[in-house]
Amino acid sequence: TWIVLLGTCLVYLIGLYAFHDSPNRALHRAMTALVVASPCAVVISIPAAILSAIASAARGGVLFKGGTHLERTATLLAMAFDKTGTLTIGQPQLTDIEPISGMSVDELLTVAASLESHSEHPLARAVVEAAKSRGLTVPEAESVEAVIGHGVAGIVNGKRRWAGKLSWFTDTGTACDPTLTERAAKLQADGHTLIAIADEQRVVGLLAVSDALRPTAAAAIQELRDLGLTSLTMLSGDHAIVVARIAGQLGLQAEGQLLPADKLQRLAAIRKEFGSVGMIGDVHLGDEVL
Repeated sequence: TWIVLLGTCLVYLIGLYAFHDSPNRALHRAMTALVVASPCAVVISIPAAILSAIASAARGGVLFKGGTHLERTATLLAMAFDKTGTLTIGQPQLTDIEPISGMSVDELLTVAASLESHSEHPLARAVVEAAKSRGLTVPEAESVEAVIGHGVAGIVNGKRRWAGKLSWFTDTGTACDPTLTERAAKLQADGHTLIAIADEQRVVGLLAVSDALRPTAAAAIQELRDLGLTSLTMLSGDHAIVVARIAGQLGLQAEGQLLPADKLQRLAAIRKEFGSVGMIGDVHLGDEVL
């Protein structure tokens, strides 16, 4: 023990005067030598390393439920990502409002904000914030019902209204003006996410929302590649064109227009191929266990 303690002091002095380390750096070297040289290090090295890693991850905003889960990350070869709020900043802005003929921009936005005010999704918040910035009076929607993976329905000013993905309405045969369809194609090609508003007969308008990539996204993706991950995939419920555009900027594989159940199926397929898969972002696991 005395030899270890004297050796630790020697390491500290050598760090200061031979290597010209700062006092903190020299102390770090000395404490490292103390821990390694101590016979107890053989016993405590693994739990100490795990606790240190968990604490470091927590400071970075990542919560591990235990050492087992931490160690399992070393086996990952595949990673999947959600788009909104994960690879993008998660603060989308409303950029375009396209009502049908006979409906005003403010009227369409009011209906949309009334329905979306019950949701915490970043796209919904963008719509509500846009209505507030215009000084619009947003009525309280009644009988609001969320349809997971599609949108939301409710009663606004006594009339039944829907807000959600355009594909939700086109797939169910809801009429859509050809002008709106053409406009939707252009907005999606430009990378915008669309929210369609419909009544009981037809789609009455579109809202276009845009969200920027996180400045750190590209570097994070490259770092994962450098760590040896061979499969990096974006799984999103957004339109395939929008997803492909975002993924192209990051060099990711991408799949769009996925419902929560579709994401689970795709994750299961990736796991079957690579043995394990990590998911970063928003996915409704429900009772499923991957």
